[in-house]
This record gives sequence, structure tokens and C-alpha cells, in this order.
Amino acid sequence: MVKLLLCGQVNGQWTQLWECARKLNAGAKDAPFELLVCVGRVFPFPPEYVNGEDPTPRRSAQHRIRR
Repeated sequence: MVKLLLCGQVNGQWTQLWECARKLNAGAKDAPFELLVCVGRVFPFPPEYVNGEDPTPRRSAQHRIRR
């Protein structure tokens, strides 16, 4: 079973979203969340993410999903 984390509108507040997701992941029972889904307005992306100064936290492309 895939653990899914849903969030509402981000409105460009990506840093707050990543911090909240980190805290929820740290307190998750059994396993961390495997997918974060944002619904509603998510843009704009902060310039730090667009120009690569502050990379978005993401898993490696080599990560395999447990089945």
C-alpha cells in the first residue's frame, strides 16, 4: 500500500510545505509517505527553486517503490 500525503493550496509557500512534510514524515508510523499530492493553487515557484540555489527535497530517481 502506498502512503499518500495530500495538501491544499501551496500559494508559493514551498519552504513551509517541505518543513511540514518533513515533520509529518518523521512522525509517520511504519514508513514515510511515498507521494505528496498538492491540490489547488501551487504557483509561483520561489526563485531559489527555479535557479537551483535551494533544491527541492525529492527522492532519487533510483528509489524503488515497495510492492
